Amino acid sequence: MGWPIRSADSPGETWVYDIATGAVNEITNSLVGGLKRENFVQPQLAVYPSFDGTPIASFLYVPANIEADGSHPAIVYPHGGLTWQHMNDWFPFIQYFVNHGFVVAASNFRGSTGFGREFMECNRKDCGGGDLRDCVAAVDFPKKTGMSMRGELRSWAGLGVATSHLWL
Repeated sequence: MGWPIRSADSPGETWVYDIATGAVNEITNSLVGGLKRENFVQPQLAVYPSFDGTPIASFLYVPANIEADGSHPAIVYPHGGLTWQHMNDWFPFIQYFVNHGFVVAASNFRGSTGFGREFMECNRKDCGGGDLRDCVAAVDFPKKTGMSMRGELRSWAGLGVATSHLWL
């Protein structure tokens, strides 16, 4: 029997279970070029209030061994597809930026799945309204934690045109 396992600090690996011996073994090694899981970070699940007080879940990726002194640049990473969800999964672009000193906030803005039907449907007839304002609130979140500094936040395209307003 086999199954894939992946996480924020590792791309998908295939594991097998030997029914006869009870042994579990990893049969793939997707990290190449000398990279190790220790080179990557696990995100912290954080919740911040949006413009109207709605709690917004976000994964906060923080570079290892940094001080919360407001000296680090940050990126807001809105997920694609309005009804998708950012999960604790392998995102090599995020890990790249984190390894280069950026704090990354990956928000599950209104319209995201996994938070109930009402939350998923609340941006109907309001695309680019509340969901965009949730992402704008995500800009302030790393600043309030002391992880990033004003004027050094960027947004990665996920909401397309809507994210163009997040560049500071």
